[in-house]
Amino acid sequence: MKKIFLFQLTLLLTAGQYIAAQGTVVDLYSFPDKTAYNYMQVLVFANEGPASAKMVLDQREQIQAINPHPMGLWYDNARKSWLLYNEDMAPFPKDIHLPGVLRNYTGHSVGVDHFVAFLQVKLTAAQIQDYYAVIDDPALNNHPDLRIQVTHLYNNDGTTTGMYNADYPMAFYDRERNKWILRNKNKTPLKAGLVFNFVATAAENKTLPKQEGLAIKKSAGALLKQEKIKFRVTINGFTCHTPTVDHMLEVDGKGDEVFFGGITQYYKLADSSKVGPVQRNWSVRYGDINSEEGRMGLRIKAGSKPGNLGGVQTGDQFPALEPWKRKAPVYTNTLPLLLTEGELLKGVNSALVVPALWEFDGTTEEEQALNQFAEHITKAAVYFTASGVLMVTIGPIALPFMTVSAMMVQMNSRGDMMNNQPAANLPVFSYLDFKIPEFNVFVAKTMYGDAKDRPVGMTEVKEGYEYKPLGMLLNYESAIALSQSDFGYGKGIIPIRYKDAPDMKGDYTVYIQVETIDEKGSFDKTANVAPVSKANPKPYQLQNVYSGMNLMNNATGPVANQAQVANKWQFEMADRFNDVYYIKNLDGRYLFITPPSGVQETNGFPVKSGPKPTGNAGKWKVVSNSDSTYSIINMYTKKALIHNGPSGRILIWENRANPEQRWMIGR
Repeated sequence: MKKIFLFQLTLLLTAGQYIAAQGTVVDLYSFPDKTAYNYMQVLVFANEGPASAKMVLDQREQIQAINPHPMGLWYDNARKSWLLYNEDMAPFPKDIHLPGVLRNYTGHSVGVDHFVAFLQVKLTAAQIQDYYAVIDDPALNNHPDLRIQVTHLYNNDGTTTGMYNADYPMAFYDRERNKWILRNKNKTPLKAGLVFNFVATAAENKTLPKQEGLAIKKSAGALLKQEKIKFRVTINGFTCHTPTVDHMLEVDGKGDEVFFGGITQYYKLADSSKVGPVQRNWSVRYGDINSEEGRMGLRIKAGSKPGNLGGVQTGDQFPALEPWKRKAPVYTNTLPLLLTEGELLKGVNSALVVPALWEFDGTTEEEQALNQFAEHITKAAVYFTASGVLMVTIGPIALPFMTVSAMMVQMNSRGDMMNNQPAANLPVFSYLDFKIPEFNVFVAKTMYGDAKDRPVGMTEVKEGYEYKPLGMLLNYESAIALSQSDFGYGKGIIPIRYKDAPDMKGDYTVYIQVETIDEKGSFDKTANVAPVSKANPKPYQLQNVYSGMNLMNNATGPVANQAQVANKWQFEMADRFNDVYYIKNLDGRYLFITPPSGVQETNGFPVKSGPKPTGNAGKWKVVSNSDSTYSIINMYTKKALIHNGPSGRILIWENRANPEQRWMIGR
């Protein structure tokens, strides 16, 4: 039974509104003193019931700005009148003027004044494919140059029993089928039994009007143009306001050791179903490098704890200056860290990105926690409610999304910079309160501190601390808006604050960047330090940061020299999964070491050059230091290539990521 919500109106027909090509166009005005509920009565065309009238609504952007709700038509037998109503049950505002919203083509003969055809279609289950329906009619088939206006009718018999369609119906031409397609603008699923009026007029210039693209599955045989962008989300760097409370013995190293990453799940907007597997990227660790993994180049020196070996403490940033700016190529395991990169299609898909900052405590629980983190996010679904509120569900729990403006104020992240930014009022963020014991990271209260890997940003509960991940939902519109917004750090850079409960101490800002380009463009994808080709590896210069000299070969082997001759090197892939290479000079000689058998702990082995070596003594791992420099680690000794300051020689040494061990690699 249709709810009887009354909203009376008056109308005004002005000169020039009877335009043959557009039908009879009606301006509608509401009575400011008789507003109630969700519809208004149209006191015209009363004798033209649903069986005879060719009635449609024009819901162009101007109309939507006045009344931002999808509207439909209903002919009421009791009133003998047409009613214009809001599909989402929202009341009409008082005293509104809807210019040209109602159009009537009754009495227009086919072929006269550009009028082509009128159809009234009641959808069947057979017509509906995924989120769209195929309209198969000889009057419309094979005519891509038509202008189609489509309106939903609550019913087509004038009674009070019908169906709502809380969205904007639209028509698009499928050039492969040579038929017109019906779908809702926001991909709200179509249902069997819905009734729609279609009015077709011929475009005067015989060209296809510009229309919003429609995404159809390739398996359905459609190849319609779509509005889409390429987008990328990265973590560029961080600021430590307060380090986390550490284990009293600092078993993991001095100060904080942290790592970054996140997971991403793509969704279809039509039904909130997931697209593809969950993606996950995590960085190496940052902090004190006085550890085995530090010596292997698997921990990046960060922080200013005494001893010149790193360890993050209050006030530290990484990279050291302006950490929000990306200063190196994007990687999948170090900062700047790639979280996700893909395509967003207007009205078709979205991506839920869940970034995170973790504190490392040297335990074995990290991998298990991260696996659970990724596993349970796939149980989330994202959707719009009937009132247009963006929600995320995990099992029975439904959580709303917060606007960027509200999130920035909550995090105290330079909220004064948000005014007039394109993304300020978009719902983008949600705390994903899973309430799943297997997922929630829990830290107990103990006298020594609960030494375990954990995310920063935990809240206190009765017996310890728990974590609620922060999700960021990107669609076509929000990704573009974020990429064009400046919150004080440059366009597209979002400062996200991760702050623990007071007893846990941790307080960090992580700088996330959202970028977009058009579908024909491409992002810089130098995920590997040296693009390689089996046929022709590209040559690079290796310049030492400490000395400013270039690595080159002379008659006796590798040296560092300012001379610009014979100083380019090629990186030949040895292990593509771990960024391990053979390094060859353009004169044909490779870098390697020859330590005594079984000796790996001694510093100072000289680096030699000669024929292509066998074994790990001639293989080198290239590790980004996130500031456009690299450490080059020998795979046999796990020690770093160094231009030794006191001796001036090229050696290998325990990796401390100091300037002597950092190299610029460029063309």
